Amino acid sequence: QQQQQQQQQQQHHQQQQQQQQQQQQQQQQKTEKHSPVKLCSFNTT
Repeated sequence: QQQQQQQQQQQHHQQQQQQQQQQQQQQQQKTEKHSPVKLCSFNTT
């Protein structure tokens, strides 16, 4: 039983890490999309 519990905990931890990575990737994509717009706005001003 102890072994099973340990395995479950490890799996859960891995899932959390994956979710965090996905969120970080999404944030990076957003900033990349916004950055050219900011550059354009600076150029116009």
